[in-house]
Amino acid sequence: MNQRQLVDGSTGFVGANLIHRLLAQGHQVVAFARQPDSAVRSLVANAAIADGTVDLSNLRVVNWSLNDPDLGLRDLVADLFAEPCDYWHLAAAITFRPGNHEELNRTNVDGTRMALEVFHRYAPAGSRFFQVSSAYSCGLVTDEVPETWHPAAEPQSFRNFYEYTKREAELLFADKPAPGAVLRLGQIVGDSRTGRAATDYGLYDYIRAIHTITRRRPDERLRVLGDPQAELHLVPVDACVRWMTDLAERDLGALDPPVVHLVDRVSVTAAKVAEMISAHLPVDLRIAPEAEVARTPLNQLERVLEARMTYTGKYISRSIRFRRDNLSALGIDGPPTVPDDVLDRLVGSYARSLQNPAGRTV
Repeated sequence: MNQRQLVDGSTGFVGANLIHRLLAQGHQVVAFARQPDSAVRSLVANAAIADGTVDLSNLRVVNWSLNDPDLGLRDLVADLFAEPCDYWHLAAAITFRPGNHEELNRTNVDGTRMALEVFHRYAPAGSRFFQVSSAYSCGLVTDEVPETWHPAAEPQSFRNFYEYTKREAELLFADKPAPGAVLRLGQIVGDSRTGRAATDYGLYDYIRAIHTITRRRPDERLRVLGDPQAELHLVPVDACVRWMTDLAERDLGALDPPVVHLVDRVSVTAAKVAEMISAHLPVDLRIAPEAEVARTPLNQLERVLEARMTYTGKYISRSIRFRRDNLSALGIDGPPTVPDDVLDRLVGSYARSLQNPAGRTV
């Protein structure tokens, strides 16, 4: 693993936690950010995985622009790439709202193209490029998903346009590969030890939708349309950044293609998540299969909930299984990262923060 670590997307949830871990390991980290130096340092110092102070003296923050020539780094490029480095490309736009296709394309596809071009142009021998993607770039599949390049596909082959742009970005790497790998992440959640988070996507969007209903109508029995056995590939952020840095310590030359699924080998079911939400919010929540809903349609309140889960609901409608051969082949494994006690902390921490916004810690 190179001593110099370059990280874009440094103010995102995974980015700030990755930088925290890299600094704790003694690396020199350059964070590409649009936010002020003080804001980046605060995010890193208070990352969800923080269990003590971290030395920020090895952190350098530089202003950049993902869509500008040379990433807007101008005269800094030669200095930043003066020695072999590991470049972590995490910067991405994440939105599931209609009408944001231009932003998603500009950031996730064109931005990845620019980052790869800069790496190929300036990075010296021995450098590596780690492109952080999404396991859900697989689109609307029902088969087991291999660690291989997915072919190009039209936007309608995905749950949302975000997934489509992540597939397109991966194909840029496949077309002009760099030393390193594409890392496909599952649904990132908070720290497994404390439940602390700093994200409102995935699991948290789901909990928030339930909370919005129960705040006005507590103790209701509610059904959510889906597959009770659908697997939610929750990845605590501490496990995610540990896997990422462990990968960077390995020889990745044997990976063909260099694609790694960063998902757990044991997943949490939609039914288990509903059970845990019911334990922390005033609701009796259950996942109802499509056949049941066909016999007994959703009531008015359940339809309101379904409308609030327009995007989240798509991830509990069918089960996906991801191969994770490369993690095992590289000797990176371990026990399940989201057993019941961890799920309880993750759901409970966020549910309490919604019920007590003034004391919110996420």
